Amino acid sequence: MADRVKDLDGFIPELRGRLDRGECANLDPVDLSALSLLDDPEKALRIMLADWDHFDDLTPEQRDDYAVAARRLQVLADLDAFRQQVDRRSDASPQP
Repeated sequence: MADRVKDLDGFIPELRGRLDRGECANLDPVDLSALSLLDDPEKALRIMLADWDHFDDLTPEQRDDYAVAARRLQVLADLDAFRQQVDRRSDASPQP
C-alpha cells in the first residue's frame, strides 16, 4: 500500500536539487499549517526528506501497515506544502 505513494513523489527530486544548490539556506520561516512554523526551513526540509527516505528501508510488511502508509502520506503532504510555500515566494519576488 505505502509503495503506491511512491508514484506521487515526482516533485521530491526538485526539492533535493534546491537543497543541493543552497536555495533553502536563507529562507524565512515556512508555515506548513497553524501548528507547524518551520524556523529553519533548510533543516526541516532535510529532516522531512530523511523521513521520506526512511520508508525505503522498511520491510514490505511494515510498508503495508496502514499507520505507516498514513505517515508516509503525511510526510508527502508536508513536502508538497513546503514546495508550494517556496514556489509562492519565488513567484512573488521581483524578477531582475
